[in-house]
Amino acid sequence: METAAHRWMLTAPTAPMVREAFDPAPLPGEVVVEVAYNEIQRSPHYSSGFALRFARITRIRDDKDPQQATTLADLRALYDRQFLSKSRRDP
Repeated sequence: METAAHRWMLTAPTAPMVREAFDPAPLPGEVVVEVAYNEIQRSPHYSSGFALRFARITRIRDDKDPQQATTLADLRALYDRQFLSKSRRDP
């Protein structure tokens, strides 16, 4: 089923998506995507203070509204939790 998010991703100009390494790729606010990643790292390059290592969009979440997306508080909790199974902690 094609939605507005699908249409935007298929028709959006690709030039804005090819950006500097520390520039986020823009998405319309109504698009919710699922992102897989290797780990969450602290990063001084982003205002959130975090970066996703080896991040990749795995699917568009048509079943979710932007209000249901992961928040920065959720991301901080995920960051802390990932060290429960690791023997190190980033400074």
